[in-house]
Amino acid sequence: MAIDIATVTSVLRAFFEGSSADTVFVGDVPKPDAHLHWVDELFTRSEPHEPDYRIFGKLRDSGSTIIDVGANYGYSATSIWAVGSAACVLSFEPIEAFGPMFDRIAQLRPGRFDYRVMALGTRPGQLDLVMPVLNGVGVTALTTGSPHPHFAAMAHNIATYASAYGGERLTMYRFAAPMGRLDDVLVAGGFRVPTGKIAAIKVDAEGMEGDVLDGARATIKRHLPLVMADHSPRPRAVMEEMGFKMAELSPSGDMLQETAMPRLGVNGWFFHPSRQAEYQAAGILQ
Repeated sequence: MAIDIATVTSVLRAFFEGSSADTVFVGDVPKPDAHLHWVDELFTRSEPHEPDYRIFGKLRDSGSTIIDVGANYGYSATSIWAVGSAACVLSFEPIEAFGPMFDRIAQLRPGRFDYRVMALGTRPGQLDLVMPVLNGVGVTALTTGSPHPHFAAMAHNIATYASAYGGERLTMYRFAAPMGRLDDVLVAGGFRVPTGKIAAIKVDAEGMEGDVLDGARATIKRHLPLVMADHSPRPRAVMEEMGFKMAELSPSGDMLQETAMPRLGVNGWFFHPSRQAEYQAAGILQ
């Protein structure tokens, strides 16, 4: 029987609030919940893993690059190409175990993909991360660097994962990853993809989206890219300070529409008003 939300919440509180944290700590590196052969299978798909990714298919400049923050094992990059985007992809992911999968993507899309195994935030240094582990297998997509995650949302996501894939015992794995600011990393260069034209930035960082965007202010102000990120208060505040407007996927599912507040449970999108006409002409924005 899969672990329930109440039990998950109890484990999370024990771990993050320091009550009997040692009883839910995993010392050894857990097995990743992805496999190398999955990468080749990803390239056979013609549909994205989330409907919002259809928007990226309208970014067709092959000389541009989409920044993919929180790449997991590579399904974001392959979803971007599955919907027809001609842009290159530069991925960032702090989980070292996914390195071989990224190498495989680079082999299959030579000159169109590059990556860094690192976290992004507001400062250079190191980031402590926590990964939920079910029956010894890491739930990599729910890894967070936030010291104070939203317990209700995290518990719901873990319990949903356990119900879908199985898992009766939840533990937590703490590890560290190098961290940098996107602005600094792009200035340092050395990539196998062009960075002179950033068309879009996608951020899925399990509560750290605001920090990622805060460390990318110079990049965002220079390129005015389309941005997909959680629409919670911190990311929204960072983007609004730079003059961006908010949007969400339209009911038709093939365009964005401006909104004061996206519906619950959907991604937030941000666009700069100076590019509104361009996006409308490209069929990106209503």
